[in-house]
Amino acid sequence: MHHGLLAVGVVGLFFTIRALVAAKGAKAAAERASEQVWRKSAATDFAEMSQRARDLLGHVQNRQSDLATARASDLLQSFQTAFGRWSGVLNSESLESLTLLRGQLEAISRSLSVEEIPTDVATFTKLSDRCHKLLSVLSEEAGKVQLTAETEDNE
Repeated sequence: MHHGLLAVGVVGLFFTIRALVAAKGAKAAAERASEQVWRKSAATDFAEMSQRARDLLGHVQNRQSDLATARASDLLQSFQTAFGRWSGVLNSESLESLTLLRGQLEAISRSLSVEEIPTDVATFTKLSDRCHKLLSVLSEEAGKVQLTAETEDNE
């Protein structure tokens, strides 16, 4: 009878260990799935900001001050929200790039809110160049985040 209890105990221990291993695997899979959802959501946010930057550039190039001012303000708000939300997911290179970009975006938004699109060539060119840089960096970051999400999908 003593051997029977020992056998039941060993079998019970075996199933307990097996359940723990399965639970750890399920937890890891759930964490990967959760991170995947976050990355896809970040990719969507960056793609939308890239589109807003494209719109801003178009408004500046077409000298549509009211539309450019509104778009710059919208973009700044969505950028700050996304930066706060995704800073924990992005790599250090992206964080550094986006931190510098935030300063450029704030300067664009500030300049458009206090005056119309400049008429002198030098100031207009500076504003246009900032908008091009903004679009370039946001598009690049959107691509990086999207690639990461797609790469993880295939793993």
